[in-house]
Amino acid sequence: MYIQLGFEGWVLTEDGVYVEGSRQLYLRAVDEVPERAHLERLLADVLEELAALRAADSPGAFIGPALLSGQAASTLFHEALGHRLEGERLIARGESKTFARMRNERILPRGIHVFDDPTLTHCGREPLWGHYRVDDEGVAARRTLLVDDGVLKGFLQSRSPIPGSDHSNGHGRHDGVERPMARMGTFVVEGAPGSGESWDALRTRLIELARAQGRRHGVIIQRVLAGETSTSDYDFQAFKGSLAEVYLVDAQTGKVRRIRDVELIGTPLAALQKITAFGRDRETDQGFCYAESGSIPVSGIAPPVLLSELELQQSSTTGYHDPLLPPPFADDGSRGRKGGLRERGKRKKPLN
Repeated sequence: MYIQLGFEGWVLTEDGVYVEGSRQLYLRAVDEVPERAHLERLLADVLEELAALRAADSPGAFIGPALLSGQAASTLFHEALGHRLEGERLIARGESKTFARMRNERILPRGIHVFDDPTLTHCGREPLWGHYRVDDEGVAARRTLLVDDGVLKGFLQSRSPIPGSDHSNGHGRHDGVERPMARMGTFVVEGAPGSGESWDALRTRLIELARAQGRRHGVIIQRVLAGETSTSDYDFQAFKGSLAEVYLVDAQTGKVRRIRDVELIGTPLAALQKITAFGRDRETDQGFCYAESGSIPVSGIAPPVLLSELELQQSSTTGYHDPLLPPPFADDGSRGRKGGLRERGKRKKPLN
């Protein structure tokens, strides 16, 4: 069973941009639904966030060092790495096959391990949407090592053979309509036991990076709404994320201010190589993932990560404003019935 509860709201800013505030809960049983008081607090949080977003400004674009929370980092890994480790993307016509020839090569910094484990039921006390016991091809789910100490070791597999392996590892999934293919379940990124830095230490390093690069600001991304990527060889290789909560950090004073109307963008191989440090604590990111085999529930778990460089671009493409001019045939005394101008305050001469 999958239960999603959410509060969403939008507000129009002074410069004509609609911005969104939201809170989501992802549950696996009816008895996990929280009490009314908890839901009311979530609604109050959304209203407070909308007020903060309306008062925030937009930098338009940004490039520089970035600190991502665990939830935001999970989305980054999901889009930049996870989809490119799905087995069918190594053999399907039209795919770019990013990592097809990189087994046993370094693709992430040392100290980072990646695996997918659909058998996990919880992260702490939080139920995981990516949990299942048997995949949609009848194969038992199991933990699959993907990256060991930064080195690529394997891929997610359905029953379709891929170069170097002809056995499923229990990741054949679909929405009940499309054909199954290898997909993520619970995609986990972690450091070695005892490794990682505190959030405050990562924030200090963010400011140091901004100063060393001669930049005025670093950026902190606390929450991501959604992400998307392209793996086709027809298009350029890129990913992006829609940001829900993001702040600029002044490199000289350390003060933070909230910004809005930006989204993160990047290319997979470049972005992954920009990781310079990671944190200790883990956070989850959950929801539906859309791909060729349909929409399926997934989970991601990751620590905060510090990137030496990340690019943000303006998100909105349309601004909403009151009309600058009146309608051309407005009957307000300024125009005649046929659109001809006439002077205000003067009457037409009577006809004799």
